[in-house]
Amino acid sequence: MIWRRIRFSPYSVITVTVFLLLWQGIVSLRLVNPFFLPSPLAVAKTLVETLGSGELLKHGAVTLGRIFHGFFWGALVGLCLGIPAGWSKKIYEAVNPFIAATYPLPKVALLPLIIVYLGIGEMSRLVIIAMAVFYVVLINTIAGVRHVDPILVMAAQDLGAKTIQVFKKVILPGALPMIFAGTRLGMGIAFLSTVVTEMIFGDKGLGYFLGVRGNMMDMTGIFAGLTLLGGLSILVTTCMEWVSRKAMPWSRDIQGIR
Repeated sequence: MIWRRIRFSPYSVITVTVFLLLWQGIVSLRLVNPFFLPSPLAVAKTLVETLGSGELLKHGAVTLGRIFHGFFWGALVGLCLGIPAGWSKKIYEAVNPFIAATYPLPKVALLPLIIVYLGIGEMSRLVIIAMAVFYVVLINTIAGVRHVDPILVMAAQDLGAKTIQVFKKVILPGALPMIFAGTRLGMGIAFLSTVVTEMIFGDKGLGYFLGVRGNMMDMTGIFAGLTLLGGLSILVTTCMEWVSRKAMPWSRDIQGIR
């Protein structure tokens, strides 16, 4: 089972515990107005109540579904274009001007155009999420493939390896660390883009929940939503790290260096 293989560092537990104790102490000592910064206990109470009523659970499930859906398509297209662009100099030179011109554009700023083309609906949100993920995965994949040690490639070719063998045995394993780094960054971007789009034009999801609670000035509700969002992010990131360790057991960066 994956859950039995995932290990949580004691340092992480200590850090989180100290942070929560400091937070509770600041609020208890009235160093900050509790209205603006609710205590962890108050946030936990609201979190349990909203989860128990099903409200927050429903919004969280919708958001998580959108995140995975948009991430899948953005990462898939980024990988499918990034690998050949990193492998072939001609393809790289053909697509690089478009990447350089469009990557800096804020994807949320394209919402008016996307809404005109696709309307206000689920497809518009997914396109924004996928676009944001696409560029991160694409750029990291290109960099990973292009920065594989050429000596290893030449050595494999001198030993009689065919092109497909060079790719499978040398290029892909050498590029995997950068590719996984790109997918991890892409997942973070997917979380951000999903919440932003839900806040702008959503009728459900954690972004919508946060927007409604913000209009009500319900600070504990906002912190409860953010806590759930952070918990989901930790869970997904931990699972991705586990997959990385399984896919790249040779990588010192993945296994960690003392």
